Amino acid sequence: MVKIEKLLQEGKLSRIGELELERYTNFFKHSYLDNFHHGQAVLKTFPRWSIISGYYAMHDITKLLLAKQFRLKVELEVHATTIILKKINLLFGENSD
Repeated sequence: MVKIEKLLQEGKLSRIGELELERYTNFFKHSYLDNFHHGQAVLKTFPRWSIISGYYAMHDITKLLLAKQFRLKVELEVHATTIILKKINLLFGENSD
């Protein structure tokens, strides 16, 4: 099982510093809301774009959760690293480290 420390060493994750935390979380809070609202707005006229916007909203809210709960940000191989984090239950509050 991959550990958080290994992902940090590989550069796939990094810790968010105190000075960066507010800016980083504000960005993803607004980004996920923008994508969510866009997805709702185009649901009937452009359903494919609605799905894409919903996907990005989900992706951004996950990054927001990682930042707020664990002060982590995904740096490399974003999709694969997020799947690894899910597998070790970090996103559900059960860190295997």
